[in-house]
Amino acid sequence: RHGGDRDLAFFGGRDGADVPWDLLGARWAVSVDDAAGVPDGHLAFHGRVTALAEARTDDLAGPRTLLACGPEPLLRAAARLAERRGWTCWLSLEEHMGCGYGVCKGCVVPVRDARAAGGWRNATCCDEGPVFRADTIAWERRGASLLPRAD
Repeated sequence: RHGGDRDLAFFGGRDGADVPWDLLGARWAVSVDDAAGVPDGHLAFHGRVTALAEARTDDLAGPRTLLACGPEPLLRAAARLAERRGWTCWLSLEEHMGCGYGVCKGCVVPVRDARAAGGWRNATCCDEGPVFRADTIAWERRGASLLPRAD
């Protein structure tokens, strides 16, 4: 289904060559880290896609749902944006899924679970995901090197 009139769509790339311009409709707002390769007649915000999304959604009122896919730093930033706005947020994780049915445990994602010891457990991304509610992910369990940067 195509998005409704209230839906907003954002795409982020390293530069204009990373953006599938022919596939994106006029409703997509695009951001690039480097403006090189942005075709004539197309506009692109220079900066992080989450900064673009934050700026374009400042005046939105009421409940919203944010959907995001991409690398983990982007997902963390999207989750923080949704949390600040009080929105529901669903994230599609990009885990390596060795077996694809939950046996190898190579794609585990720490999730909050009040019934589990310590209040969290490892969910298998291939079997229980790959889409998770952002507020269920135990980000602090993903490793110190992956802690969110201050934006």
